[in-house]
Amino acid sequence: MIDLLLSRLNKVSKSGDGYLACCCAHDDKTPSLTITERNGRILLHCFAGCTPDEIISSAGLEWNDLFEDEWETSHQRAVSQRQSLGPVDNRRVEENVLLIAQARIKQGRPLSVEDTARVEIALERLGG
Repeated sequence: MIDLLLSRLNKVSKSGDGYLACCCAHDDKTPSLTITERNGRILLHCFAGCTPDEIISSAGLEWNDLFEDEWETSHQRAVSQRQSLGPVDNRRVEENVLLIAQARIKQGRPLSVEDTARVEIALERLGG
């Protein structure tokens, strides 16, 4: 989706592993904005000090315009993984609550009021 942003900028040129362009958030005559895509992220740096939010807004975009497809893909993947796991083993969840509480106590870390209440729920659900 970096192409969408690049299409809204002037004097775009390839520079190293990214691009250089005129910043649309200020009156830029010579390119002062670097745009790099790395690890699924778009990195923006304006040498005049404009913030990424100002740049995206001035380009007439919102952040989700740049990451919409990636969000949908990761969301679909998460739903698919959750479905492939099958039903949740509630007994196992409650046992894990107790194991975590026990580990905290052994480490000398007291349980909060909320943690104590959750332990009591786990014990009740396990019939203990």
